[in-house]
Amino acid sequence: MLLIAKGIMSGVSAHEIAQAAQRDVQGARDGKRFPDLEKLASLEQGRNLLRSVHDRLRRQSTLPEPVKVAMPYTDGLHEADILLPHEWFAAMSEDDFNWERTICPNADRLPDFWQAWESHPGMMHHPMKRFDSWQRKFIPISLHGDEVPVMGVGKIWSRSVLSITWMSMLANGLGAKMADIVFYIWAIFEKNSLPSSTGTVGTMQTLWRVLRWSFQCILNESHTTLCAVPCFLSRQSFLAR
Repeated sequence: MLLIAKGIMSGVSAHEIAQAAQRDVQGARDGKRFPDLEKLASLEQGRNLLRSVHDRLRRQSTLPEPVKVAMPYTDGLHEADILLPHEWFAAMSEDDFNWERTICPNADRLPDFWQAWESHPGMMHHPMKRFDSWQRKFIPISLHGDEVPVMGVGKIWSRSVLSITWMSMLANGLGAKMADIVFYIWAIFEKNSLPSSTGTVGTMQTLWRVLRWSFQCILNESHTTLCAVPCFLSRQSFLAR
């Protein structure tokens, strides 16, 4: 209640926590143990809490970790953490529940999707059409880049970060929640982006090379499984950068 009064926690969050706590209390009465809670509560210093949570999640999660890529910036070469689409795609394909929830809710609807988008400019001379039965094989993927205010929000001096994401257009078309299907790739402050020039590979060009390789990895498995293909790129997806 104190966190709500201070404006730190919303009423919705407090309600969700209260419901979860009530379920845990009932479980404790029935003899259920809560090893994660016991581990966190046993920490002697509060400043170690976040690190402990991260370590525990890293051990328990089956999701891929970001890959470190040498990325050129305006102030030199630095490591960038990039979540590769092909690794995330593969992880979802091994999880039936999340595969249907976030990537391919209904593979039988793929031909309907491609028929509806046949006149889209992005479909003209698309290389996927060289494959047999491509309408039933390829899951349409969109890449999106959008600037999001992260500092001084609402102020004249606010700063935005360019966030690069991807999602399954099939899942989007079949009514999936955006919060479930939009997958983060990488982000950058615009002023740190190094333009490409003669003899210099810039920041965005490096990213595109990485993404091209990542999607090629998915394509290489197209003979055994469904395949993701980037077909539709929004205007904000930095194609003109």
